[in-house]
Amino acid sequence: MLIQVIRENITAIFVLLGTIIGAVLTFVGTLIHQNREMRNRFLEKLIEKRMEAHEQIISLTKMLRSMKSLGYSEENGELARSPICLNSKEDFNEAFARFYQVGINSSTWLSTVVTREFNFIQDYLINLSEFLKDVDSQKYPKIGQIIRQDFIDFSSTLEKYAFNYFQKELL
Repeated sequence: MLIQVIRENITAIFVLLGTIIGAVLTFVGTLIHQNREMRNRFLEKLIEKRMEAHEQIISLTKMLRSMKSLGYSEENGELARSPICLNSKEDFNEAFARFYQVGINSSTWLSTVVTREFNFIQDYLINLSEFLKDVDSQKYPKIGQIIRQDFIDFSSTLEKYAFNYFQKELL
């Protein structure tokens, strides 16, 4: 009797099975698509965060590299210059605070090599801050003239590593 019912309704049974299989396949396909889309959105946000962190580092390198003329020539005939952030105690403290803030906001997202170089510069600035804490603000530009090349070297290296991230590591 069951076999006879199946034979009489075989078309309906195949339609029902096809509908069930189609619904299951649609559900599984939708689930896979949503998972991929969610993973892609996550990766997009991760890449944006990392790009923004490296862009902030590049901005810092420009601050470190920015120089101010001291209005006279050095012994070698070159124009005497000092980093703008060493124009005064207030300028240094402001630049140091900015450097520190970028470090707090960006360190999680930076590439390893950029983080390492950033931390090295931060240690240098901490030591410089300690050295300068009792120095008169008017002497900062002269000290900046003496250590100017350090700032140029630091900013160049850090900028190079940050750009390497964009060129090689980003994707």
